[in-house]
Amino acid sequence: MVKKFYLDTNTIAHHIILSNIIKRKKIKVGKNSKFKRYLDAHELIEKIIRKKATGNFFSSPLALTELYFAIFEEYKCEKMYNEGIPLSSWNSNKRKMELSKEEIAEIQENILSFSDDNICDNDDGYVKPIFCTNWDAYDYDLLPELVFEKNIRTHDALLLATANDEGADYFVTSDKELRRIIK
Repeated sequence: MVKKFYLDTNTIAHHIILSNIIKRKKIKVGKNSKFKRYLDAHELIEKIIRKKATGNFFSSPLALTELYFAIFEEYKCEKMYNEGIPLSSWNSNKRKMELSKEEIAEIQENILSFSDDNICDNDDGYVKPIFCTNWDAYDYDLLPELVFEKNIRTHDALLLATANDEGADYFVTSDKELRRIIK
């Protein structure tokens, strides 16, 4: 039986970020580089794309919408790192940190490029892209358990409930806390 995999926002974001870093800096990223935390997600999605495993992997419109904020935050962290801002003051500086119009355009271009090449809406019947999304509502009955009993944040609960409603066998995420809770 073919398994279904739901891809969390961070998995897709890490792939997009590392793809852009490799393209932009023309660097080789390995297990010992500062970008190694993106490597597993990047390799997974590259393998999925190469094998054209259509129909096995999906996400949701909410996860795809979250990409903008996730990548925006990662760009700000990389900028603070490059500027030598101490890690202890990142939280206070992150809200004030601004990106240039070029950096924002790069984020948008990277997300749209990935989406155009690899993502489709299940309802439109177009099957070329690898990762499909569905606009159907999430599993409302599961939300109270996820939020009240498992203490999962609202947006993560919505993603998990969507994965459940779509019949996912696996929820692919790099969120350590979420993995611990839903083990």
